[in-house]
Amino acid sequence: MGTKTLWLIRHAKSGWPPGVGDLWRPLAERGQRQGAAMGAWLAGQDAPARRVLTSPARRAKDTAAYVRDAFGLAEQDVMERTALYHAGASGLLEAAQSLPEHIAAAAIVGHNPGMTHCVNLLAGEPLVANLVTFGAVRCEFIGAWCSVTFDSARLVGWMTPKRLKTHG
Repeated sequence: MGTKTLWLIRHAKSGWPPGVGDLWRPLAERGQRQGAAMGAWLAGQDAPARRVLTSPARRAKDTAAYVRDAFGLAEQDVMERTALYHAGASGLLEAAQSLPEHIAAAAIVGHNPGMTHCVNLLAGEPLVANLVTFGAVRCEFIGAWCSVTFDSARLVGWMTPKRLKTHG
C-alpha cells in the first residue's frame, strides 16, 4: 500500500438555458474556456489520474471529458456514478473508497456544496471556503482506497481558473 492521489474537481461553469432541466445543463462559454485552461494545467501535473468518476449531470460529464483528455485517458477510464449527482461529502468519500487498489491516482468530478465540504473534511480543517467552478484540489494519503477517511488526507495543492491566470 503506497500513496494514493485523489483529485476532487468541481464541474466547470454551466449555462442555464430556458427549458433545460438541471441534469442536462451544458457548460457555458466560460465553462468551456475553463476546461481548456484547466485541462492544460492538469496535463502538466505529476500525478495524473488513471480513473475518473463523474456525476451523470451533463456539465460534470463535459468537465470529466476535459479531465480525461488532460490525463491522456481512454473513454472507458471515465465512469459515471449516479450517486455523485449532488453528493454530499460522505457520498464523495464513499466513491473514493470504492476505487480499485491498482489505481494509484483518481479524480472525482462533482458538485458543490459537497465538493467543498469533502475537501475540508479530508484535510481535517477548513481550507477552502468555496471550491469554485473547475476548481481542482489534489489530496494524498497513504493506504488503501477503502480505508481513506475524513482528515486522513494531506492537501498537496489546488488550482482554480482565476488563480491560473495570475499564478500560471
